[in-house]
Amino acid sequence: MEYSVIKKIAEDLKNELAPYANKIAIAGSIRREEDYCNDVEIVAVPKRVESTLFDKGMDIVLEQYNIISGKLKENARHIKFIIPEKDIKVDLFLPHIDNYYNILVIRTGPTYFSEWIMTRFKQYDCRHAGGYLLYQNKKIICNSEEEFFSRAGVPCVAPNLRNKRFIHYASCGRADREYGRMV
Repeated sequence: MEYSVIKKIAEDLKNELAPYANKIAIAGSIRREEDYCNDVEIVAVPKRVESTLFDKGMDIVLEQYNIISGKLKENARHIKFIIPEKDIKVDLFLPHIDNYYNILVIRTGPTYFSEWIMTRFKQYDCRHAGGYLLYQNKKIICNSEEEFFSRAGVPCVAPNLRNKRFIHYASCGRADREYGRMV
């Protein structure tokens, strides 16, 4: 689907979910502003209510769609569903607040970029497990995308520039010179 069309659909869905989320962003190919996008990816930290992760509002929003996998429950981390009238697949990622930026960077992708940036952490004896960066089995909390990139030892770059060219320059230590700070 053309970017301008799917971007509007994603924005509408994001706005529908926003009242029930502490943080929410569109990710994936839409965030990278690709000309053609196959699906919608959203990363959202649901607002917690007394005894459940979701309040009735988010349940009502999501129940109007055809849920493919995942359930509306406290430990849900990923729900797949289809917007029937548009026949668009949606991946809704539901991290905790303390790993929101980790998941946002990874889900923005593209896949080869996410894999590359995660390998950067290995040089610092860090690993990624369950959506968290871990150093000596302790969670590393990143409070922004900039901090996530900084901890990987590379400059933060705008989603639409997360590509093989950036990886090449970053691997050669020339990303700062070639890209500057383009967030």
